[in-house]
Amino acid sequence: MKTPKILEAGCSTGYITRFIAKRFDCEIIGIDLGDFVLEIAREET
Repeated sequence: MKTPKILEAGCSTGYITRFIAKRFDCEIIGIDLGDFVLEIAREET
């Protein structure tokens, strides 16, 4: 079975993105317009 793939628009710092990825064993990409929050998300991943 293929790994599910999700695109999360408006991921902010990626907290929920990481939760979803761990909980549902899926590949997830988060996008956001805010450079500052994306930098935090990168550091946390």
